[in-house]
Amino acid sequence: NDGFSGFGMIVRDVTEKKAAGEKIAWLTQHDELTGVANRSHLRTKMRAALDSGREISVISINLDRFMAINDTFGHQVGDGLLKAVASRLRKEI
Repeated sequence: NDGFSGFGMIVRDVTEKKAAGEKIAWLTQHDELTGVANRSHLRTKMRAALDSGREISVISINLDRFMAINDTFGHQVGDGLLKAVASRLRKEI
């Protein structure tokens, strides 16, 4: 007897668990509706850029009368507007 009495193996597919973890990590730094970086992510990126001595630019956009759009046409239309604006900005960056 060589002391080896057998071999056992357990196999688990962790693909879904890994994908869920990545999704959660992404959601902590992005707006789910538009996909743009949230304030927390922006602060982290700005701090890293400033700490490294790089120059940065920040654009702030205000959608005038956005609340009126939501109130008049509904949140679905307002959400569509936000997605469209984010998509157009992404194409320009």
